[in-house]
Amino acid sequence: KYSTSTRHDEGTWTASGAVVNTTKKPTTFQVTAHVGPADGSGAKARTKRIAAVQGNGSFRFDLGELEAGSPDGPCHVQVVALDS
Repeated sequence: KYSTSTRHDEGTWTASGAVVNTTKKPTTFQVTAHVGPADGSGAKARTKRIAAVQGNGSFRFDLGELEAGSPDGPCHVQVVALDS
């Protein structure tokens, strides 16, 4: 799993990356991004569910237009593999 984040001039952020399924069976992932303090205060988080990534496969994600709780970030990205 990897991700990058970018701050745009208008004050919004974008988080992008890929989830990698290292198992042999399809797995669903949940990706959440938040810009601001690590405690989650400030701006709302954005979440995307990525269903059924095939075994040993990967899938790119983009979460754009993230509202910033703090103009200088940081951007936190959390990836969770859900039970299928």
